[in-house]
Amino acid sequence: MKMIKSPFQILYVNNIMEKSIVSIIKPALDIDIDNPCNSHDIVLNANDSFCSRVSTVSGKSEKAGQTGNGSMAKDIPLNERIIFALDVSTREKAKQYVKTLEPYTRFFKVGLQLFLAEGFEIIEWILKRDLKVFADLKLFDVPETVRLAVRALTDRGVTFATVHGNDAILKAAVEAAQGVQVLAVTVLTSLDEADIRDLGFNCSVQDLVLSRARRALEIGCSGVISSGLEAPILRKELGENFLVVVPGIRPVKNVDDQKRTVDVAKAFKNGADYIVVGRPIRDASDPVAVIKTMQAQIQSVLSSS
Repeated sequence: MKMIKSPFQILYVNNIMEKSIVSIIKPALDIDIDNPCNSHDIVLNANDSFCSRVSTVSGKSEKAGQTGNGSMAKDIPLNERIIFALDVSTREKAKQYVKTLEPYTRFFKVGLQLFLAEGFEIIEWILKRDLKVFADLKLFDVPETVRLAVRALTDRGVTFATVHGNDAILKAAVEAAQGVQVLAVTVLTSLDEADIRDLGFNCSVQDLVLSRARRALEIGCSGVISSGLEAPILRKELGENFLVVVPGIRPVKNVDDQKRTVDVAKAFKNGADYIVVGRPIRDASDPVAVIKTMQAQIQSVLSSS
């Protein structure tokens, strides 16, 4: 295998489709000359990052959502559609919210803040109550470190875990996953077009989300984290056989750090399987009433679809 690293753009003419696809590769990337696109065709605008990736011209990934178990069943109870984000700093606060909300939702997110403060102890406490846990740790490190981190979740009873990274990182996570479904982070909902340009991507958020989702599903991830704004294109291009988990849910015009938001009904109309909700429930004067209202909206959308 011949590898080159160049400070200059390299024009690679793909010989597969009658030499009609031209791929322009970003500077300082490792390029596999024998197989530069991992057996796929990448079509990029000049000076683009890996945004507009085309895998088979029809667009739909045969591997989408399949992790060696065939098609994905989606018999999701209403009381699991809302994943409540336990974005708090102590086990006492987390337990208080779980006890209050568990009659209405059975799914809870343990993110970086709570996990660093309380570790697996809080996860085990939640699971002992016959509830589900989403470990939203957004693992992003060298592939071997991510592999070992995901392996540490094995047999812990966690349902979902998030991984954020390139193909090698996602592949390491999928290979290590046993008993936990890997969800790939596409683009954080706190980022908009200006933010991704600042990060060096000269493409739309939608194109970047679609590219990352397609690659994640081909690798074997069970699904993706995406804003509700991009969910329709994911369903259109990649089908139904994978999970779309949507954060950034806001019932009214948003004023916090989330930039790409939708309301509950829009999220499910656009193709969400689950939504992750924190502040709109946590900061409400009556969190239970908010969950009940959201569940009624979800039921209405699902019943009419």
